[in-house]
Amino acid sequence: MIDLAAARVILIGGVSGSGKSHYASRLAAELPGHALVRLDWMYNSLVATGARHPRRKMAKLAPAIVAEIIGGGEPAIIDGGWIEPRAWARLAAGRIDCRARFLGYPTTEPKALLARLAATDHWLGAPDAATQGFLRRQIAHSAEQQRRIAGSMVADFIDVSGGFGAR
Repeated sequence: MIDLAAARVILIGGVSGSGKSHYASRLAAELPGHALVRLDWMYNSLVATGARHPRRKMAKLAPAIVAEIIGGGEPAIIDGGWIEPRAWARLAAGRIDCRARFLGYPTTEPKALLARLAATDHWLGAPDAATQGFLRRQIAHSAEQQRRIAGSMVADFIDVSGGFGAR
């Protein structure tokens, strides 16, 4: 696992319901000089103001926000699944002070994941067919990212299939 102690900018990405915010908060407590930036707060602000197509807008805004943070020189932990590992690698291109962790659940069964999410009042805790289909796609995406990140020098994959709060 990559040592984050020397990293100035750390991206915590991952699939929906993987515990990104929980993990980012724990990491921020361990690295008190790092500001915690939550990209979901920005997305929620777009939704709250009635912006049209907030997902599309956030997908465009997130890389610019991250690039500004990387270039700004201040230590930060960026919590958000809006930046995929491939985009992160482009944004951090060759910088040894930028690292990423991607949280996923590649071996979780959809029903077990749904039960865990429902127990936490997560927005994905609804037991309908659409949610179950979305979770199956998130499981597949987790497995794909785990394969892509294997052997990376700037990112780690953290498997939270066994439960939240994994390290």
